Amino acid sequence: MAALPPGSIRALAQAHQLFATGQYAQSASLLENLANTARTTGIPRAPRLFFQAARANWHANQVAHGMDLMHSAVDMLVAAGAIGIASQIATVAMNELNTLGHNQEADQLQQYVSKIPGWGEAAPTASPEAKAKPVLPTHCKQCGAVVRPDEVDWIDEITAACGYCGSPMRGEKA
Repeated sequence: MAALPPGSIRALAQAHQLFATGQYAQSASLLENLANTARTTGIPRAPRLFFQAARANWHANQVAHGMDLMHSAVDMLVAAGAIGIASQIATVAMNELNTLGHNQEADQLQQYVSKIPGWGEAAPTASPEAKAKPVLPTHCKQCGAVVRPDEVDWIDEITAACGYCGSPMRGEKA
C-alpha cells in the first residue's frame, strides 16, 4: 500500500500530536478530514484514518459520531474484502470502548459486525511455523502514530509500513 502524500503525513502527525496531548476534538477534526480526503481520492488507508478519527471522537465524548466513523471504517474494509483487518480493528475498537466505559457502544459494535457474512471466519490464525516478528519502534517517525504490530502492513521480514501513513519502518530482532 502506498504512503500518504507528504502534506497529509504532516497533517496526520499534527493530529497524532493533538491526540497525545489530550486535544481530542481538534485531533478528531483533522483525522476526519484526512479520512474523507483519502476516501475521495481512493487512498487505501482511508479505513484506518476513519478508525483513528472514531477513537479521537470517543475520547472527546463525541461517542455517537465516533461510532458512525467506526462503521464507515468497517464497511470500507468489508467492501474491499479485508474482513481480517476489519476484525482486528473492530476488536481493538471494542476493547477501547470498554476501557473508556462505553460498554453499550462496544456491545453495539459487536452486534453490528456479527451480522457481516463470514465475520466469524475472519480471525487470522498464526501457523506453527510463523517466525517471530522484529521489535518495531513505539511511534512512526513520519506521522507520530503509536505503532502496534497488529496494525502495520508487513513489507518483508524486518520492514513494516505504518498502518496510518504507509511510511516504512524497520524493526530489530528481539
